[in-house]
Amino acid sequence: MIRSMGFNLPDGLFSRPIFWAGLILFASAFFLPAVRMPPSTGPSGGGPGSRSTDFLGWECAEITPIFTVRLLQSAFEPHRVPRDLPAWELPLLALSGWISPLVFFYLLSWVVKELSRFRRFLAGLIVLALIAMWIVLTREHFTLLLGHYLWVMGIVLMLTAPFVGQRSVVIRQERL
Repeated sequence: MIRSMGFNLPDGLFSRPIFWAGLILFASAFFLPAVRMPPSTGPSGGGPGSRSTDFLGWECAEITPIFTVRLLQSAFEPHRVPRDLPAWELPLLALSGWISPLVFFYLLSWVVKELSRFRRFLAGLIVLALIAMWIVLTREHFTLLLGHYLWVMGIVLMLTAPFVGQRSVVIRQERL
């Protein structure tokens, strides 16, 4: 265990290449096209030949937290909820907006000792938020692009990094 300035840096996690690969994939995905929104089919959609819109990862991260505000607004002002949005979809959209902040808090839980007891809870919330996001993206017919896949792979690598290599350590100890 490395102790520095009140932080708790575990040797096992931050020394594992799989963690760093996950962090690099996660961070680089913000600068790549992540999703493609299909052209609108409504009256103002532009008709045949309309173009779809690609969003970079950082644009998705900037847009999705808005749905948390909309969810809170809907609790106090139900008339402000868009009519074309099913009531069950708004909580899923709000939850999907918390994925990157939850990943940040998950990483922070490895550094700040007081947060370590929330680590599994945060990991579970991240997985639930990913599922919520995929439900919405599927329902809205978004196309997933390279940035999305790298972002998710980075999250998966960071969440599984504490468990990768544990078995090999046990096997080596048994052989000694």
